[in-house]
Amino acid sequence: MPVTDFISTLSDNPYFGAGFGLFGVGAGAALLRKAFQSSLILFRRHYMITLEVPCRDKSYQWLLQWMTSKGARQTQHLSVETSFEQKDSGLIKTKYDFIPSIGTHFFRYGRTWIRVERTREQHTLDLHMGTPWETVQLTAFGRNKNMFFQILEEGMFYMKINKFFTWSLPLGGKPASGRQASAPTSRKLETFEDEVPITPIKRSTVFQLPPIDVRKTSNDHLPICSVSNRNSYRVA
Repeated sequence: MPVTDFISTLSDNPYFGAGFGLFGVGAGAALLRKAFQSSLILFRRHYMITLEVPCRDKSYQWLLQWMTSKGARQTQHLSVETSFEQKDSGLIKTKYDFIPSIGTHFFRYGRTWIRVERTREQHTLDLHMGTPWETVQLTAFGRNKNMFFQILEEGMFYMKINKFFTWSLPLGGKPASGRQASAPTSRKLETFEDEVPITPIKRSTVFQLPPIDVRKTSNDHLPICSVSNRNSYRVA
């Protein structure tokens, strides 16, 4: 039988036509899938930015607490972190913070949505802390890496605010337009200035705190902060 007759016979066979059609559809789907995966890899490489923070890095806890204050409290999956602080008088103060749990979370920073993925390796331990190894990965659209620098700076500032300040009413008990902060009396002003530098903050930051002046009172151990102009911090 000539080859042409054999091919014509196969083309007239409905079963062969159906099988060849299925093969063509499968091959086309595989090519489309491969092209989509390659396009996704190129898109993530050139049009998305990623930041990975391991648990041994000092900014790890800053970032988790900052994300909670930014909007992670709205999620239904949280973890609790309890800390103890013993004062000079022997009084132990207990404090707990909510942080995003293991998994995937989303929050908005400015006009950008950020995907947060917190992972925990059960078979890998942090030898320094004796806890399972954890990482937090932030992923966002765009190519502006400065956004991650701003997030880390705001997380550090948020940590220092929680560590050194106690928000209260102004002196005399009269309300004011701004908030007044007082640091713990057990720390001197010099230590406060060394560990918490007074730096300008943009109005667009998540805290939206008014700038402050730090002034010594008759007691050198107690710095009082009052509202200043909205452009800079000044240390009196």
